[in-house]
Amino acid sequence: MMDRCDAIRDDLPLLAAGVLDADRARQVEQHLQVCEECGEEQSLIVLLRSPIAVPADLEGRLRNAVGRASAPSAVRRWRTAAAAAVAVIVVGASGLLVAQRRNELAVDIAGSDAAVLGWAARVDPVLHGGIGLDALTDEELELLLAEMQT
Repeated sequence: MMDRCDAIRDDLPLLAAGVLDADRARQVEQHLQVCEECGEEQSLIVLLRSPIAVPADLEGRLRNAVGRASAPSAVRRWRTAAAAAVAVIVVGASGLLVAQRRNELAVDIAGSDAAVLGWAARVDPVLHGGIGLDALTDEELELLLAEMQT
């Protein structure tokens, strides 16, 4: 019976649309008279295919709702201000973290063995707004040139 129900259920939408040939439509309708489950499914298909009644005032209510939604409101302005404040806090906190990390790196470099690091043991004046390469000694310039060539 299940195999037959499966075949009938495949034809239910076609029956509801009125496109089944007369012979097959008669077979499906006979099955629907004896099978409650297939009959319930057919009722659902017919219900889904039926037009939906739209309330007469729906268009006006939608226009009013859209009009209100497009007008600026105190809540929308408050949400925008709150989002801007959060963005400022996030950017500020990120800047503080970067500055703190840069200071930690400078301390790490300054605290390390200057003989091993050579000219890099100092905070780079070019990168940190200092006077530039002319502050380096000849040996430091040679180290820098050798590092750039490798």
